[in-house]
Amino acid sequence: MRYYMAESKLLGLTLRAALLPTDSVLHVVLFNQDVSVYFQSAARIERVILSRAALDRAWSFAVSTFKSDEGDEGKALQLGEGLYGKANFFAAQGDFTLLRNCNVWVASVLQAAGCPIVARRTLTKGLLMNQARRIGN
Repeated sequence: MRYYMAESKLLGLTLRAALLPTDSVLHVVLFNQDVSVYFQSAARIERVILSRAALDRAWSFAVSTFKSDEGDEGKALQLGEGLYGKANFFAAQGDFTLLRNCNVWVASVLQAAGCPIVARRTLTKGLLMNQARRIGN
């Protein structure tokens, strides 16, 4: 959590995030334009088309990974402003580890939707994108 939310990524924070389990966060960005326009600097974008039922399963899984506050309403626990645009950090369930990172989270969402993807084989962005490309085709 501290690593991702930090303005500067110091060596100590980087090593701690890579080697020790730490609290995890979700970085949620609000935008209302085509993803390829919003994330123009992204090296690669893979389009995965989901049925309504698959999207509902993906959404349910994603929502279940947010930690709730202690109040009666059970709202997602907001930790602070995000890194760019209209974004916020939220507390997430479980620990962040080298083997349980953002790529694995994305793959787990797709897996919950019913996509043929193996989350434990997506530790890197490249491995995730290779599997996502096969889903899109």
